[in-house]
Amino acid sequence: MAPMTAPALASQSPPPKAAGRPDRRPALSIRGMLLTAIVVGVVLPALMVLLLDQDLARRTLEPGGAEQPRRHPGASRRWR
Repeated sequence: MAPMTAPALASQSPPPKAAGRPDRRPALSIRGMLLTAIVVGVVLPALMVLLLDQDLARRTLEPGGAEQPRRHPGASRRWR
């Protein structure tokens, strides 16, 4: 069988579509899906932890931000 030339390839019609099945292509490539999964599964939770850590550190270091530990009312000062 001889190789087909460009005009011969252009003259061929595409294969018929299956009835009732629209030609759908995936919205994201495999690379795009993996990148999205990594960002959603690793980067976003890490950013949330960093933001929460900064917020908690800021709250505890502010004057009056965190409550002082309470002592038992019956505890005496000599046991400090």
